[in-house]
Amino acid sequence: METIQAIILGIVQGLTEFLPVSSSGHLQLAKELLGVDPEVGGLTFDLTLHAATVLSTIVVLWSEIKRLVVGLFSKRFNAEQAYVLKIILSMIPVVIVGFTLEPFLQSLVEDLPNHGILLLVGAMLLVTAINFALAKQLPQDVKDILRAKRLAIRVRDARVAFDFSWNGQRFVPCKPQAETDLAISANAQDFLLLAQRRQDPDTLFFNRRLVMEGDTELGLVVKNALDALELPVLDPAHWTPRAVLARRAPHLARQLPPLPPIFGGRP
Repeated sequence: METIQAIILGIVQGLTEFLPVSSSGHLQLAKELLGVDPEVGGLTFDLTLHAATVLSTIVVLWSEIKRLVVGLFSKRFNAEQAYVLKIILSMIPVVIVGFTLEPFLQSLVEDLPNHGILLLVGAMLLVTAINFALAKQLPQDVKDILRAKRLAIRVRDARVAFDFSWNGQRFVPCKPQAETDLAISANAQDFLLLAQRRQDPDTLFFNRRLVMEGDTELGLVVKNALDALELPVLDPAHWTPRAVLARRAPHLARQLPPLPPIFGGRP
């Protein structure tokens, strides 16, 4: 692994650790995109990154951690002990899932084609976002039509496709396969413009920059359903580490130094 690759992976780990996304998932995606050999560094490198993240978290949140530790050893039950108890309880489902579903997860990825893990992780991240934005807003008749249908989002310039389907309650990722009921393809920039409401899907469609392949009737149903929904506009500035911290922990965000003007701060 080259030094510049290690630096980039460290930046990805540091930025995504404090966002409401999977830092490990983005780390795996970054490794695949950078062409990092998984045999080089391997678990040791990942553990080093996570250890560095823990140390930086301790430094930034030292006053909070100190308060928890002092309160933990108090003789009377207090808010700090209740908080630590909640953390311990939150670990139990993870342990149960890890021990009981390990054979299933192993079988899920062992037969994947080249870069299959990258595509599966990408599909997991994609369906998480789609479920937050769409799952509760879709009309019941559209949900019935989508049931058991295999869909795919294909990013042409990245040469990747993310497969998923509707199981009746939510969208779920699927193993990458050639055959799908409906595939929507465009370049990454066009998908971003659509998410930011800076481009009209009909314009992209007639210019062949947005292509639907497969079941045309299903494609029309999906398009009409999306047009009828009030979807949130994707604003990248809304998901910067500083913006997320300001929403989750305003008292910590106020302690951060101001950004230089080049990064959007006030001169």
